[in-house]
Amino acid sequence: MDRVRAGKVLLVLSILGCLLVVLAVVVSRSLDRIHQSFWYWRIVRITIGLGVFIVLVSASALGLLWRDPRRAVAIGCVVIGLFAALSFTPTIRLLFFGYPRDSNIRGWVSGAQVAMRDVGVAIEAYMVETNQYAPWTLDPKRQAAFPHEVPPIPTFLTEEPGTLTPFSALQKHLSILPPAPFGRAKTPNGQWTQSTFAYWAPEDFGWILWSPGPDMVFDMDFEAVQKVYDVRRSNPTPELIAGYTYDATNGMISAGDIWRVKQ
Repeated sequence: MDRVRAGKVLLVLSILGCLLVVLAVVVSRSLDRIHQSFWYWRIVRITIGLGVFIVLVSASALGLLWRDPRRAVAIGCVVIGLFAALSFTPTIRLLFFGYPRDSNIRGWVSGAQVAMRDVGVAIEAYMVETNQYAPWTLDPKRQAAFPHEVPPIPTFLTEEPGTLTPFSALQKHLSILPPAPFGRAKTPNGQWTQSTFAYWAPEDFGWILWSPGPDMVFDMDFEAVQKVYDVRRSNPTPELIAGYTYDATNGMISAGDIWRVKQ
């Protein structure tokens, strides 16, 4: 391959490298906050690193197109300078720092626990007023915002299915159900939104709230929760703690649910 042909090939690679990096940056910035904290950001970072490498090597190889090395260096500097001016901030952040994954996830886990505490206060207030716990249902057509593609999981009853508005009598104590940081629900028109917590109050003797952990997967369905939450026993049960609890020491993104039970 002669000098001119090799130079043209490397110039095309340089352009493709620029496009690859720009595409990776655009994709990374379009990810939602959960996926920014998942393994996607690693692929994005590798892609950007590869793109920058191609740009640098190809820009340097432009010398094959000109006998004057000073012109090649000047062109290479212009290409790299334009690229850096367009994408310097997100590129550097992803290459050297990545997203603040662990701190974000810890914050969302803490937020879920705080929200469950507030919901628990509202449930107990409802019990004091009505002598029963807030109603729950397994029927997707009567549930508050909740993912319907999972096995049957109970949650709050509502007159407005697919919303975060609780049963009217509960609104006095809880005007809106808090969304679960790691849960999603499909609305009647097919749009995705954040779901609320799973909720079960068996026989008005107790209640349990739970949510997926950072892996965004429910470990407890209705069948499982009936086995590990028993109002006739001291709660939380060893089975609930050992079998279904999210624990960051097992990995920041690991199996297990976040839960709260009536104390």
